[in-house]
Amino acid sequence: MKRIATVVLIAALVFLGIASYVRHTPQYSLYKFSQALKQHDADTAFRYLDVDQVVDNLVQNTVHQMEAEKSPSLTDQIGNEIAKSLISLVLPSFKEAARSEIRAAIQEPAKTGKAGNRGVFKVFAGATAWHDFSVERQGKIALVTKKSDKDFSAKLAQEMDGHWKIVQLTSKEFRPGFGK
Repeated sequence: MKRIATVVLIAALVFLGIASYVRHTPQYSLYKFSQALKQHDADTAFRYLDVDQVVDNLVQNTVHQMEAEKSPSLTDQIGNEIAKSLISLVLPSFKEAARSEIRAAIQEPAKTGKAGNRGVFKVFAGATAWHDFSVERQGKIALVTKKSDKDFSAKLAQEMDGHWKIVQLTSKEFRPGFGK
């Protein structure tokens, strides 16, 4: 009897250890994010998505693209400087608008009839885009690439509590409406 109890106890501990490990992987966070999208549960989806960092990275990439232009004219240089100044001024309201649009895309993709017209946020309109990934973990950062679309990638960062959040998205469809 003691032997059976010991085996059951060891099996339970192994199961709990494996379950704890799996819950702290980027794959599990992507799975939970995908399930939240499928269930149109924006609150749960936002547990796995850092909108502020996604927007910051999107804006930073846009600024880098503007700066990377080959020898822009003086007019282009002045325009780029003005654009950078304006971006920093409107960034907080852009983040709030992004949060609202993403929430709407998650909660009402079919009701609004606009899911296909949500611009950069249509990637959140359904769960189908959020599976079939390859994940390369580098410490507390995970680089995720969609196997069927190499242009679609994400960067996840591990939070203090162990779960992972999407902090950067790269896709042809996920481009800002400003800049060149």
